[in-house]
Amino acid sequence: MPLTRIIGLSLLQIMLLIVFVSPASAMERRRDQFFKEDGHYIVPVPYSYPGIGEGALLLGVYANAFDTYTDFAGFVIGGDVEGFGAVVTDLHLIDRTLLAEVATQQLSKVAVFNYNGRGMETDKDDYSILDVDNVETLTARLRGTFFERMFEISGLVVQNEYHLAALRDRDGSLLLDTRNSESTDFQYYTLSMQLDWTDDYQDPRQGVRYEFSRWWR
Repeated sequence: MPLTRIIGLSLLQIMLLIVFVSPASAMERRRDQFFKEDGHYIVPVPYSYPGIGEGALLLGVYANAFDTYTDFAGFVIGGDVEGFGAVVTDLHLIDRTLLAEVATQQLSKVAVFNYNGRGMETDKDDYSILDVDNVETLTARLRGTFFERMFEISGLVVQNEYHLAALRDRDGSLLLDTRNSESTDFQYYTLSMQLDWTDDYQDPRQGVRYEFSRWWR
């Protein structure tokens, strides 16, 4: 679908929602939709995964850090796979209205199970394994939220770069050696909006939620 049509349809839905949804007619929230109760933890997690190997990662989270709405999280992984990742969410550029999120990760290698078919008829053993290395991902999201988070619009950008090293069958036998191939990089974009007609954004117990999104490369 052309980008201009995607934007046009999105803006049309936004206008319809703004016209027909107002705080006076919205469902009442059970509690404040933004809170600053902090929490944190650090967890060591061992892993053993076919096609990837063994090792451990250290995961840490600091929620609502420094008496703000912002959350920080990250991990460091070692063993047969090495790398790190970090994410910052709910960074309020405009208090309770404009929120930013940023995430990044780098991994030395990843094994991707590539199924040869889709749907209910797919055989669970009908797949090959893609050996991918030098994986780098960067994502950024900007979110506008209104009416106690009952209406939101957001834009997402994702940048990926990786190198395909080999193709293997499901038993791990080499089918194709691609170590000398060039790395692949691509971006994609997502525009989305959400109508949250529920009694709570994070823990809904009644109501309905509608989300519309379009993505392109």
